[in-house]
Amino acid sequence: MVTSDCTIYVNDEGTTRQYDGTSGELTPFIPFTTLVEEGCIHYESSTKKWNDARTTCWNMGGDLFVAGDFMGMYNYLDTFTNDHVAVGVHTGGDTWLDGRPVDPQELKPDKNPKNEECFSVKSNDKLHTHRCDELSFICQLGVLYP
Repeated sequence: MVTSDCTIYVNDEGTTRQYDGTSGELTPFIPFTTLVEEGCIHYESSTKKWNDARTTCWNMGGDLFVAGDFMGMYNYLDTFTNDHVAVGVHTGGDTWLDGRPVDPQELKPDKNPKNEECFSVKSNDKLHTHRCDELSFICQLGVLYP
């Protein structure tokens, strides 16, 4: 289910991109992992606020992770962390960044949603409301959501 054929490279100008077979000096930069349903994703262990994490993903040529397959995501996360990670759901919590509604079965009931406008996920658990404090996060390559 998980392979490692998604590597981002940096060119001489410092621009990141996937290798497209053209000539030129490219240096491996960030290893993305292929998750069958979601394409190329990357777990970033450094912590950032939700908006800053999203900007980091944009700079890599992607966006925050939008889960199509929760079980695949759990299995992926299990290899890296048991902590909460930021994903592509924000204020309101009723839609993913791609516009798809969040399935109520994906949400963990929150007993105290005060000041919690962001969402996180933990391996083998549902989406949690979370303060927009600094969290590690998952980027998904090749997608840019509005």
